[in-house]
Amino acid sequence: MSKLSLLEIAQSQLDKTPVIDGQLIVCLDTGNAYRDTATTHVKIGSDLEVVSDLPLAPLAEKIYYLKPDKLYAYLGGNWTLLNDNNFSLGANKSALNGKAKITLDGAKQSSVSIKGTGITTVMTDENGELVVNTGDPSLYIEALTNSDIDKILST
Repeated sequence: MSKLSLLEIAQSQLDKTPVIDGQLIVCLDTGNAYRDTATTHVKIGSDLEVVSDLPLAPLAEKIYYLKPDKLYAYLGGNWTLLNDNNFSLGANKSALNGKAKITLDGAKQSSVSIKGTGITTVMTDENGELVVNTGDPSLYIEALTNSDIDKILST
């Protein structure tokens, strides 16, 4: 089962948006939704509603995007969270200390393999968060794609 990552854009930005397998793209101005395959953006419909709160009277056949990162459907009289695993991946590209963190919440696996030239240390800090120390984290973090993350989070 693939885990989805979400991206908010305007419809006019779609052609310039990189294709990342497993990515769900929400066009906030049109309500169109796209699911990336390995090679292209595939339109999955315009039945996506962007909301700040889940409605009390949901419509059938709609998917609700609850900002900032949750995707819901109303199925069988109950709200169902479609993307129940969260992850964050980031690096301050201007950071002088060369530190980057990868956080996996609710993942099937608690470990992650990091490979690449130049990674000097991988450790956990006092809070148990994974810390990767590199000379330039942007070179290595950008190489970890959503496809790689999907593999980590899948069953």
